[in-house]
Amino acid sequence: GRIQRIDNHVGQGLLLRYDRGHIVAVDYQVQRELDWVTEQNVVSYKYDDAWRLIEATNAVGESERYRYDDQQVILERQLAGGASFFWEWKRSGKAARCVRHWASFSQMDTRYAWDDNGSVTVHNADGSQEVYVHDQRARLVQRIDPDGAEHFKSYDEKGRLTVEQDPLGAVTAYQYDEAGRLIRL
Repeated sequence: GRIQRIDNHVGQGLLLRYDRGHIVAVDYQVQRELDWVTEQNVVSYKYDDAWRLIEATNAVGESERYRYDDQQVILERQLAGGASFFWEWKRSGKAARCVRHWASFSQMDTRYAWDDNGSVTVHNADGSQEVYVHDQRARLVQRIDPDGAEHFKSYDEKGRLTVEQDPLGAVTAYQYDEAGRLIRL
């Protein structure tokens, strides 16, 4: 089964409502004598015929809307306040790569240059650049900030983060128990 309610055992919960396997609403509920009572809708979702999320409405009735291409890839996000964000893509499917992300306001216009080795260079609107390097499993292994500062990450065979190194050389190591729970920093 699906999760129907998440509660905190002190009489407060979130009820998840579904339509054909998709969450269509989340309601805030309180527990009364014998039953749970909905006090407020927290968020509701609308989907198109292909079950792509096209609208999310918050508790006060403000909605944001989403638009996609024929390959189910997002093209636009329009916020309730009027600002819009746009994406331009190259390739399709799992090979899809965002090459530009911009907004309806001038401060945001970011371009991405991808290589075939898991690296992407981000060209920001202010002229600065950042580089992100990923391994074969798409995990971030290196980030180079606009000022040239380098960050590194390492992972174990189960994909868990094991080591982070900041630009000053400080190292944070992570250890996990047999169940995969983080036990030591």
